[in-house]
Order: sequence, then C-alpha cells, then structure tokens
Amino acid sequence: MVTRVIVPQKGLSDESCLIQEWKKKEGEGVEKGEIICAVETNKAVFEIESPATGILLKILHKEGEEVPVMETIAVIGKPGEEYQHLLKKEKTKKEVSLKSETAVGKTTLDQLEGKGDIDQHIHIKISPRAHTLAITKNLDISTIKGSGPEGRIIERDVQETIQTMGHLTISTSEKKIKSESYQKIPMKGIRKIIAERMLFSIQNSAQLTLHSSFLAKRVMEYRAQLKETKETLSYPDININHLIMFGIIKALKNNPAINSYAQERMIIQFKEVHLGFAVDTAEGLKAPVLHQAEQYSLLQFARKVQQLTQQCIDKSIQPEDLEGGTFTVTNLGNLGVEYFTPILNAPQTGIIGIGCPQLRPIKKTNVIEFSPYIGLSLTFDHRVVDGAPAARFLQQVITILENFSYQPDETP
Repeated sequence: MVTRVIVPQKGLSDESCLIQEWKKKEGEGVEKGEIICAVETNKAVFEIESPATGILLKILHKEGEEVPVMETIAVIGKPGEEYQHLLKKEKTKKEVSLKSETAVGKTTLDQLEGKGDIDQHIHIKISPRAHTLAITKNLDISTIKGSGPEGRIIERDVQETIQTMGHLTISTSEKKIKSESYQKIPMKGIRKIIAERMLFSIQNSAQLTLHSSFLAKRVMEYRAQLKETKETLSYPDININHLIMFGIIKALKNNPAINSYAQERMIIQFKEVHLGFAVDTAEGLKAPVLHQAEQYSLLQFARKVQQLTQQCIDKSIQPEDLEGGTFTVTNLGNLGVEYFTPILNAPQTGIIGIGCPQLRPIKKTNVIEFSPYIGLSLTFDHRVVDGAPAARFLQQVITILENFSYQPDETP
C-alpha cells in the first residue's frame, strides 16, 4: 500500500516550509518512525518521520524548495508499486477545495459593490486571508502570481506584491547603476518570514514608542553579589538582562492591559505572563517564549532563558516554544545601542527594548557623581492602550528595577 509523506502544520500561522535536507534517497528502504527529512518553518527546524515501512519510491520536492503545509512531499510503498493514481486523486481533491475559496473578479471595492467586470477573472484561486488583504489594499488579484498549490494566491504573495509596489522607484534607479556594483539577494526562509511579519505588524497596528531610563546601580550591585557567591550557591550566570526581564514580569502581572492581544475588534487580556525574548541567530531573529514566566524563581528563570537561547542557536528549539507569547523583550545593549524603536510582535500589545548602560552626572550636595543608567524603549499598540497607562507601566518597571531586591529562589 502506497503512503504519502505530508508536511504537517506545526503552527496556526504557518503557510509553508523550506525543505532543508533529505535524510534518505529515492529507492532506499525506510522504517516507520525513522527520520527521513528535515524542514524549516518561519520559526524552527523540525524533522519528519516516515509514516510507514517500505521503499522511498519518489521524492516530489527537492532540497531548498518551498512547500505549502499539508502538501505531499514524497511517497512510500513496495518496490515497483504504482503511486501516480494516488497523486492524481490528491490533485482532484485540491482542485475541488480551491474552487470553493476562489475569489471572483478584480478585488477592488467597486466590484464588491457590484460595479466591476467579474467574468474574465472567475477562475483565480486565492485563499480567504489573501483575498481580504488584497481588498484592503485595493489590489487587482489578476496581477498577482500565486505560489500556493496549483498556483493558488496565498497571503504571502499579496504581501510581496505590496512590498514590490513600495520599491518601484528603487528598481527603476537600479537601471542607472552598473550590475557589477551590487548583488541581489532573494529573501527566503526565515529572513522572508521576518520581513513579512514586520511589515504586517507595522501595517496593522497603531505603534507608539516611549523612551525612558532607570538608575542601574542596584541591579549592577546585585549582579556583582551573585558573581561573588556563585561557586558556593550554584548560581548560573545570571546577567543584567535576566534581572531586567524578571522585573518586567512583575510589572506585567500588575498591568494586564499591556499583557494582551489585539485581535480584530477584541482585546484579550492574559492573567499569566508568557514572556518572549529576542535571540540573534545565524538564520535570523527568533523569539522563544517562556510560558507562565511568573511561576519561575529568579534562578529557574535564568536557567530556562539560557536553555531556550541555546536551543534557538543550535536549531533544536521546538515550535511550541516559539508560540504563544503575550509580551516580548529585546536587547541591543550589548551592541552599544542606547535607545531604539522595537517593532511589535503582532498580535501582542507591547514590547520593551533594552539599551546599554550609560554614565550620567548626578549632583549630590556639592559633589558630582557619575551613575549608570540603562535605556528602556516601550513600543505599544495605541489601539489597545493609551499613552498615560503605557507610561505608568514603564514607570513601574523602572521603580522595580531601581529597587531590585529579589532572592534567587523568589518568584516575581
């Protein structure tokens, strides 16, 4: 019996993945449960197991190809067994499904009101999400090339069309530059997904950033104390970033309006803090999530953050550890950045950017002292939270950090 190997949908937002590596070749025998392929989503690399024992009869997508989720990428069966009929049935099933999602006519507001010519475009295949986005941007879907199954237009294709329209001037100017003086690098894999998500975030939220700073003397002293006693108390390398994130968790518990999602016309506030934090990897930016972060002690928190960070770097992070964040923290202080404007990780309401320590003069009686301050940049969705509540949240974070007094076994 012939069995299809299908790319599973690990995350609700995943539309496609990249075939990274085939562990088996056509004609080789495979056992049920054996790893036969590694694929890369916008969040992580995961392995696909063989669903049956037999021979890998046909590989339908090569390494480096981008494949929609739930797509058949290979077939397994007995030597010489016929499998073409199986693929034909799947193709027919897809055609029926896609016809039900086909948009008719040019996707303009006029045609939604019954004013457009719809007959000439009646067979265009487009997903509902892509169709909605095309309508809001007043795009003609007949000009968009689909990359989904059977040429179906998916949301990513519409986003690329929007980006291309925004770069027409650049493309024109390239004609005046000698081709030897530049190179074109296609966006693909994680880089492509990051670009799409950042653009989506900016276009679908009202983002505002508040900049402030806190006196870092207390957290630096506390960090120094931990370093001195690390050998006897078995502390991990708890760093300044861990302490700042730990303080943010406490502030989020007291400010559910910031620990929230904005979805359509609904605000979803969370009682638990699922803290995401940015990790710079060779493949690009990843944001693992520490779920129910308020339940961890400082010591447990630091160890878990280090574990998730390392898993991002060595590509062993699980998809479920990259989803479900309710607030995100990102740090560019190690690169000398004082303040910056972080972009929301949609649909989250807030994100804090951490800068590097800077010495500032402070007058005490008749003496000038220089004290370390660390910049904090809070970006929030103004649709959900107004400026004053957001500023009060940032002020509370600063108060917690300037009076940091946790013990390693204490929770926020």
